Amino acid sequence: EVDFVKNVMNVVDNGGTTLVPAFGVAPSQEALVILKKHHYRGRIVIDGMAREIAKIYKEYPESIKNINSYRKSLRNAHFISQRRSRRDRARAKKHSGVIIAPSGMLKGGTAISYAKTFLRDPNSAIYLVGYQVEGSPGRQLIEEGVFDYVERSRHHNNVNELHIEAKCDLEYFDFSSHAGGPHLESYVENLNFRNSSNSVFCVHGDNKSTTSLARTLTKKSYNSVAPETGESYIL
Repeated sequence: EVDFVKNVMNVVDNGGTTLVPAFGVAPSQEALVILKKHHYRGRIVIDGMAREIAKIYKEYPESIKNINSYRKSLRNAHFISQRRSRRDRARAKKHSGVIIAPSGMLKGGTAISYAKTFLRDPNSAIYLVGYQVEGSPGRQLIEEGVFDYVERSRHHNNVNELHIEAKCDLEYFDFSSHAGGPHLESYVENLNFRNSSNSVFCVHGDNKSTTSLARTLTKKSYNSVAPETGESYIL
């Protein structure tokens, strides 16, 4: 957290902007609270789904660990207007500060609009804070310093293939809230299966990770498998 905020402050102090592509639910709000917690006082912009979720969280204070801290962090944030989104985004790109916008892996969302601008700016930065799955644009950006993305127009059949070599600062900060292997194993062990099949399908992860988890669960007498895309199973 400290390293993340220090890096952000360095960028902003030098007149740049930090884009934080973050998942709309939880990581975006966590990044906002972390900035407040470590005394960042610069401009913060919230866009995309993160903006809607931030407002919903505020309506359920009993579900937030420290609601006062969360409310204070929201006071420093500027929310992109849905009605004036084009104007607000253009203005956000011109001012130094922090922009928090989904998607967390740069697979879409409002973060793409900002990324196209800041990737080419050596004074700015893109700091990823969530898990980057293998093959995602975010993972490639961190490992190769290149952003490849196929942009499709909603209203036209236009396809724009982006290939941008990053000139901005790039970093990955592991704020991932995903459960680790032991936690997932404990979760499965506490399930009440409806029949004796004990079937567990390990999906939505790197092949190495899902296969490893499936193998571990098989040793514990579960009928576990890491299916490949297109495979079918009858239960």
